[in-house]
Order: sequence, then C-alpha cells, then structure tokens
Amino acid sequence: SIRSARAEYKVQPGKKIAANILISNDQDREAIKAELDVLAFIARVDESGISLSDFESYVYPEGKIVKLVISDGVEAHLPLNQLVDAEKEKQRLSKQADKMAKDIELLDKRLQSKGFVDKAPKDKVEETRQQLEEKRAQLNKIKETVASL
Repeated sequence: SIRSARAEYKVQPGKKIAANILISNDQDREAIKAELDVLAFIARVDESGISLSDFESYVYPEGKIVKLVISDGVEAHLPLNQLVDAEKEKQRLSKQADKMAKDIELLDKRLQSKGFVDKAPKDKVEETRQQLEEKRAQLNKIKETVASL
C-alpha cells in the first residue's frame, strides 16, 4: 500500500519518507517490529521515520496525511507534504483537468449530434458513451485529489 501511494503521488524512487503505522493488536505489532528493516527497504521508508502506535494513543500530526488501510487493524499514515509538492501537484492536476474537460465536451457534443447517433454503428456510439463516463469519473477523481491537497 505504501508503494502504491508513492507511485500515485509520483514520489521519486530514491526519496525516503516517514510513516506512522497504527496497529490494533500485539501480535501484528510484534510481526511488524520483527520485519521493520525489510518494510523500510521495500516501501522506501526512512527507518528512523517510522513510528508504531496503537489507535487509542495516536496523536494525528499537523497537516494533511494519506491514510492507507493495510489490513484489518493495521493502517499507515503518510505525511502528504513528504509525498508531493502541493502547489506543483495542483498545477499539474489543473492542466490535466482542463484537458479532461475539453475531452468531455467533445464527446458530449458528438453524442448530442443526431447524425452521429443515428448513422454511426451502435457499438461505436456505445463506446463513445463509455469513454464519456470514464472521462467524467477521471475528472471527478482529479477534482477530489485537488481538494485534498
């Protein structure tokens, strides 16, 4: 999950980040402690920046975090400011959202064209509808991500 978050936020491969790992039971805590060095290596987490906590005593840090559910009773919280430069990411996502909005507009116009809907093969019309829905879903995800930054 940590590696997926690193990829999603485009964290440079060599950059090590901090992680707060919340664990609800002693068995999981001991298993994670025993493999902490492996976890740090695989997830590219700074071993000195890993903290293990239980849910009851955990104090949420200042600023935004990325919350990852690892398994039942185990979560990882990553500081967002270590994953991404918020302003650069907002700019990148805004450009992507603008392009997506233009694509949506074009697909919508195509589907509103009586000539296209009546004359094009039904599978092509359906494919265009699916593309439109996918683009709308992607745009919503981009907007949610921008809002979370």
